[in-house]
Amino acid sequence: MIFVAPDEQTARELAESRRHIARESLSSSYQSGLLSSVSMTFGSTKVSREMCVVVKANVQGSADVLTQAFRELKHENEDGAVVTVRVLVSETGVVSKSDIAIASVTPGTTVIAFNVGASVAAMDDARALGVSIEYYITIYDAIESVESRMQEVLSP
Repeated sequence: MIFVAPDEQTARELAESRRHIARESLSSSYQSGLLSSVSMTFGSTKVSREMCVVVKANVQGSADVLTQAFRELKHENEDGAVVTVRVLVSETGVVSKSDIAIASVTPGTTVIAFNVGASVAAMDDARALGVSIEYYITIYDAIESVESRMQEVLSP
């Protein structure tokens, strides 16, 4: 935008005041960014925990619904600690040895088997590696079980 000033002195004053306003706005945005950065670094004492699950279902639609429901779950206690659910695998079919191997990598991971069984080899590996396989026939029961486990993770 171009402005016409009546004389050179007015034009200089206008230009100087615009530079001053630009400098002030830059300084305030820098200070607010610095303040938020410092508060995030030193002021945040929230403890964040993650609970991992492997979802196996009889049909892809059920696996998708369970996965979406688990990803939306989030519990926070009065101390500010937060626990969320991380779905490592979401597939159809019986629980296999490879699912148990994936679950065994992260301690505390649970295999959610919805309307499916587990192969004998998978059950043997689960016992040997200490991986929990939970069987469900109702989506709501699976979600409630994961929610209760999330509360256990937050308890001292």
